[in-house]
Amino acid sequence: MDQADQQINEYIEGLVSDCINSSVFVNLSPDRKKQTTDSIRDHLYKVITEIVIGALDKEQFSQIENLEPGSVEMTDKIQDFASKIPGLHKIIEDRLAQEVADIKNRPPLS
Repeated sequence: MDQADQQINEYIEGLVSDCINSSVFVNLSPDRKKQTTDSIRDHLYKVITEIVIGALDKEQFSQIENLEPGSVEMTDKIQDFASKIPGLHKIIEDRLAQEVADIKNRPPLS
């Protein structure tokens, strides 16, 4: 894992921690808290993926649509495309902040 990936993972883990430590989730059992933590993490990564895929143009999308999901080739292409999208970092950051706020204000499912 390169430094950029590590920084992204640390950022996401910080957001997950912020959510799970909010008053909404304080009374969850340890097992339920772990499930909820995993669910929040998955959700935030899906949000990032949706934003990046949605920002690709038709040509870029056609270059990845037939690649194996999660493959090195797909990951490399997406990282290359994402690095060329102006303001993508800010778009992702703003959307994740909104997602965290929504999560912290939504009671967990019983």
